[in-house]
Amino acid sequence: MSTLRIFFCGVAALVASLTAQDQPKTELLRVLLIGDVSWNNHFQNAQKALKDKATVVRSPLGYLSTGAALIRADELLQTKRWDLVCINFGLSDMMHRDPRSKRVRAMSPRAGGVQVTHVDDYSKNLGKLVTRLRKSSSRVLWLTTMPLHPRQRTSAIVASDIPVFNGAASVIMNNLNVEVVDVHAQIRLALSVAKNQRARERLHHDLFKKDLSAQLVARIASKKMP
Repeated sequence: MSTLRIFFCGVAALVASLTAQDQPKTELLRVLLIGDVSWNNHFQNAQKALKDKATVVRSPLGYLSTGAALIRADELLQTKRWDLVCINFGLSDMMHRDPRSKRVRAMSPRAGGVQVTHVDDYSKNLGKLVTRLRKSSSRVLWLTTMPLHPRQRTSAIVASDIPVFNGAASVIMNNLNVEVVDVHAQIRLALSVAKNQRARERLHHDLFKKDLSAQLVARIASKKMP
């Protein structure tokens, strides 16, 4: 290779390097995920799917009732600014607890357990939470509470309360113009093809072994509300 050609190759490489340095780096979205135990695996899948698009953090305080979340809001948000906060609260609110204990201990309503949060208070708390979260994030995304996994069912939670609490949350999110990912409806639709209760439980178990994070990932990746 001639000296002149080497010179021009060197100049071209230098120009390309300087041009690359001048181009602003695209910052990844900062996303915080907060949800009950049923979201654990799906949150992990979302983190993997979005690793090149967002810095996704799962909150270690994901099992709070709405009342507890309001009290610990600063801790929940880690005193940081987020581009998007995805939240789900429900199971810890509708759970029944031992009224004789100051600590929240699960207890069946048949044994005298009382609900941690009445659905009316749940609605009020959600409204306050959304207002608080919007001070720390430009977007808030609501995740519906999923049907209980067949192997995670507990007598402290009445299955029929889930659609009631989801309905109450839906009203609040609609009124406050909050984006919603309704995986509960997705699961219910999938279970509707089961021929009997046994087949339904088997299908339900299989569903929870699969990745249900697609809707969540798509919504996080989108830049605008639908």
